[in-house]
Amino acid sequence: MDQIRGALTEVERVAEELLTAKSQNVEFDRARNKNREALTALKKLESTKRKNRGSFDGFLLRPSQVFMKFPAAQAKDVLTKDQAKVEEEMTLLRYKIKNLTRDLDDKGGVPEVCGPGLLHAFLNLKDDK
Repeated sequence: MDQIRGALTEVERVAEELLTAKSQNVEFDRARNKNREALTALKKLESTKRKNRGSFDGFLLRPSQVFMKFPAAQAKDVLTKDQAKVEEEMTLLRYKIKNLTRDLDDKGGVPEVCGPGLLHAFLNLKDDK
């Protein structure tokens, strides 16, 4: 019984880690989309500036929790570097998700430890209280 409990605990731990990694992936995807939007807005602003020959002071960015004003070239560099960092983090996270999924599939409901009949009994267990 302790062996079954330990195996089920391990499956639950891997599954929890997998869910956490997937939610991190969603957050990184949101950050990547925001960076793309900001880069597109910066390009449109620069093209508008060229057409109108007007002055352009800078671009407001929020690299952390504080808004900062950057010159257009520096803002583009900050966004590009952040985009590359997010892409790298997402790539590493995808490998982690792939490995966790494979690990969870290998553990697969623990049929090797307790057998399919016992596992089915545990899944259909009802409390008569």
